[in-house]
Parts: sequence; C-alpha cells; structure tokens
Amino acid sequence: MLDRDLLRVEFPLARDWCYLASASNGILPERSRRYLERYLAEHHYLELDQHYRMFEDLAAIRERAARLFGGQAANWALLPNTSYGLNTVAAALDWRPGDNVVLANCEFPANVTPWQNLARRGVAIHWVAARDQRAQAESLIAACDGRTRALAVSGVQFHNGYAPDLPRLAQHCQEQRIWLCVDGIQGLGNRNWDLPALGVDFLAAGGQKWLCAPRGTGLLYLADRALVALREGVLKQAHLGWLNTEWWKFTDLLDYTRPLTPDARRLEVGTYAFHDFVCLGHSLELLETLGLAAVAAHGDALRERLLDGLLGARLLAPTGPYTACCADDVVLRRSQILALGCPDPIGVWRLLAAQRIAVNPREGGIRVSFHHYNDEGDVDRLLTALAAIAA
Repeated sequence: MLDRDLLRVEFPLARDWCYLASASNGILPERSRRYLERYLAEHHYLELDQHYRMFEDLAAIRERAARLFGGQAANWALLPNTSYGLNTVAAALDWRPGDNVVLANCEFPANVTPWQNLARRGVAIHWVAARDQRAQAESLIAACDGRTRALAVSGVQFHNGYAPDLPRLAQHCQEQRIWLCVDGIQGLGNRNWDLPALGVDFLAAGGQKWLCAPRGTGLLYLADRALVALREGVLKQAHLGWLNTEWWKFTDLLDYTRPLTPDARRLEVGTYAFHDFVCLGHSLELLETLGLAAVAAHGDALRERLLDGLLGARLLAPTGPYTACCADDVVLRRSQILALGCPDPIGVWRLLAAQRIAVNPREGGIRVSFHHYNDEGDVDRLLTALAAIAA
C-alpha cells in the first residue's frame, strides 16, 4: 500500500491536474523544488558549506540505486541522460568490422542513433521488423547470428508500453556471448526490476521521467561481467574525466599517476550538476520509502482499471473509437503505459488538456501513463472525458 499522505504532500500538481504523462516527464517532488529554489538563491553559500559532502551525496545515490534496482554501488554510474549512457556503451564495446547489433524498427531514436554511429567502424544493424510494433524476444533472437556483438532493446517501449521478455533475451545473449543493452528510461522507477536477476548487461535511463528528477540526470548500470570487461580493458571508454580515478584530493591534483577506479564510476565524465543529482537522490529516497514493488503494483492496477472501464463503457474498437495497444498481450508484457489509438490523437489530446488532463500524443494515438502519484480518481476522470469526446 502506498503512503497516499506522503504523495499528496510531495506532488500537489497531481491533485490539481489529472497528470497521466509521466512517460514524457515526471513531476518533481516538493522536497526537490524547495531545494532548487534555495540552491539557485544561495548556491555560493551552500557550496561553501557543503562542497565536499556533495561527493558523499553522489556516492549515496549509487548506493540507493543498487538497493532499488539491484547490484552494488560499484555497478552504477551517474550520467546526464539515456543517449549519453547508450553512446558510452556503444563506443566501449570491442567491435570488429563485420560485426552487427540487433535492433527492432520500433525503438525510440535514443536507442538507434548510437548504434547507427558505428557504421564508420564497419558495424551493421540487423533490423527486426517488429510485428505490431512490439519488440518481441523471439524475433530479436532470430535476427542474431555469429557476428552479433550486441542486442539493443527498450525495457518498455515508449509508444505502446510493450515490455519485452528481458530474461529470455538475457538467456540467449549469455549463451551466445552477446551483450544485452537496454534503454531503461520507460521502466526504471515504475517496474519492479532487479537487473541482475533479469540478466541485463547494460541499462541506461534518464532521470526526468519515472524517476521524477531534473533533466540532465540519469543512471547507467553495468552488470558484473561488464565491470570485469571494463577493468580488463576489453571495454574501451571513449572519454576519461578527472574524477575517474580511484582516489583524489583537492590538495594533490598534480598527481597524474592515480589508478582508475574499478567501478562503473570510471564512465562518468567531468564535473557533475551537483544540485540536479541531489534532486535525483531525493526521488530515489522517495521510491525507497514507498517501495518499488508497491509502486509497480499500483501502476499495474490503474492500467487494468482503465482497460476494464473502457471495455465496460464500450469505448474500445470495434464498437468504440479507441484501440488499446498491447491489451491483448499477457500481463507480463504490459507496463504502466497504455496507448489508445484514435482517429484524431492531437484533437483528443487538446480536448483533454482543456480539462486539465495530461496525456501525450504519440504514434497515432494518445499515451496514458500511470505513476505513484496517480489514483483511481484519475482513471475515472479520464474515462468520463473519453466517453464525452466519443459522444
């Protein structure tokens, strides 16, 4: 059971709006808003007081990410966004001309362009024609061959909420010595993921959506076998920053012989946006307080309530105007995102916004996304509005 009182205090916007757009941007919690207002007003004084403790704050974020999503703090790096994380991984892998990466043709561009950029190194993309725009595990596996070095997939697809079978993909990748690389931005923070149990090798996720953090924050996970490859030099990092060493002191910055850290922190580059990452820490703290399993179950229940309501009101095709993407999939393939195809998604989006209901128009439909700050009243409010629009 979620702490509704805590959520009301931290997310007042979700009481004013029926906010069903977390797949685009999450709501910043009040503790982060207050912190940023103070930081922007008094940052010189705050930094004089807290400069050295900021690095301890960053260490605490890695530790909390490990507790929430699996692994140890050493498996986690702090990066500015999903694209940066996936580019970091793509550039680090030990490619040879003639190698390929398997990719479905329904991925968000952030999980496409880093792999396209490898063409200059002689790496091809094996495109999978995703049936019904769903990156199904068996189709991705069938596209692998003896020269496949990586399989890249979204843990939850951005436009329809389809959740591929990650354990099945991981099993195949481990058997064939292929790296499994996951764009996790639509699942980290709303799915009850244990990444070591799933078998994921790499996962990159920006913090601005389901983690409810500022833009410019994100997380990168490296599995143990990826960490070993990094330490042994099998993975080659494209960038090296001044904080990537095992230890450092402001009083000894001219020592250029310090060894690199053996942790995923080696992939972080340069000075951090400390204030934004402090806010990411706030959101992870909230998730830990609420319980990730409870957050995931809550979103699942709201999705099913919406589906049941649409069916009960005869709003789904063929008798109604809306088509629920992935509703015919088994529950394990559904997520906290539900896409409703309709004849005029932009028009529906505008009509809903006029009633202070926030959704997103995407790929021929409206995308509805449920997070911890939503409740049953939001579902009922959306159902009433959709029925009125249909009429």
